[in-house]
Amino acid sequence: MSMSARDDAAPAVSIVLPASGRMDLLDRSLDALMRQSLDPRSYELIVVDDEPNHHTLHLVAGWRTRTLDRGPQALAVHPVRPAPWGASLLQIRHAVCDALLYKKHPALYRERIEARPCWEHYATVAALLLARLCVLRLHGAARNLSHVAEMVFTSALLPPLVVFRRLAGAVRYRVRFA
Repeated sequence: MSMSARDDAAPAVSIVLPASGRMDLLDRSLDALMRQSLDPRSYELIVVDDEPNHHTLHLVAGWRTRTLDRGPQALAVHPVRPAPWGASLLQIRHAVCDALLYKKHPALYRERIEARPCWEHYATVAALLLARLCVLRLHGAARNLSHVAEMVFTSALLPPLVVFRRLAGAVRYRVRFA
């Protein structure tokens, strides 16, 4: 590969350093990166600071000047944009595409997006539904410990048993029934 082609090539690795106003930690991290055996031209460095101030800019500019000939391919400082409360709830709408991505590229999906199913999400939903069913079944009923324990236990078993019995009936009587 020619030298000019190497200069135009995209870096093999992107390293993101969250600074969060910690100049001492940022300076130590930048120095540690320069002591690595990885060729500095093969990676880019992105410093992200949610408290952007002149100290971060000066530190990064000074580090860039000191390592100009042997530093990484690129160095950028990006302030994190402020987001309104609950912004992550709006981003979850993109999860609708996860099924399609998995359908088309299952191995790549497991490798790069989600190594295993997020069972915690399913467990949380199941717990909320169980709590709702318990509250509905306990409405107007006795609240002694024995009765509440029975309601919690049977409420956990009822939904899967009902689904199983309905499916068994649908198969037995050869009818589409949900």
